[in-house]
Order: sequence, then C-alpha cells, then structure tokens
Amino acid sequence: MALYFSLGYVPAPHCILVRGAQAGLRGSFSTRSKGFRTWTYWDIALRDVDASLDEAAAVERLEGLLDGAVSRRLVSEVPQARFLSGGIDSNLVVATMARPPRIP
Repeated sequence: MALYFSLGYVPAPHCILVRGAQAGLRGSFSTRSKGFRTWTYWDIALRDVDASLDEAAAVERLEGLLDGAVSRRLVSEVPQARFLSGGIDSNLVVATMARPPRIP
C-alpha cells in the first residue's frame, strides 16, 4: 500500500493484498504506524419497521422508495453511465434505471 500511495503504482515483484471490508466499514492505511485500521461509518438501524405490512404492500413500498432514490440521482444535463459490481443490488439499480417512470 505504501508503494502504491507514494509511486501511484505497485512495482514488481510487489503486490497489494487488500482484504474485503464488511458493509459500513471504512479503512485507512498509515505509513507512520505501518498498519491498516477500519472503523464503522454507517450502520442501518432497524427502527420504524412496520411489521403490519403484508408482502405485497412491502414490495410496493420498496419499489416506490427505490424508484425515488434512483430517479433523484438520474437528474443530469449530460448522459450518465454506471459502473456497478454486478451484484443483486447493482442489478436492481440498473433495472430501475432502465424502467420507465411509474405514474402514481
């Protein structure tokens, strides 16, 4: 990591070994302590959960929230592209982007 940050690349025969971080963690590398530390920057709080919703109502609510979140991020004066991981959440975002807007 120190080679990458000081040179902008990793020269042979070295390599970067990066371990995956859990969701909601942030990492920092320090050349002084020569270590990598992580800390929590985000946590989902499961408050305000409406347990009375049936599955159809929960799906409807989730679609509405997802549509709103994606459409707010699509506002632009220039064409946009997305670089996504290919996971389920990324596919859901792209599928929502491609779908025509819902009329309430």
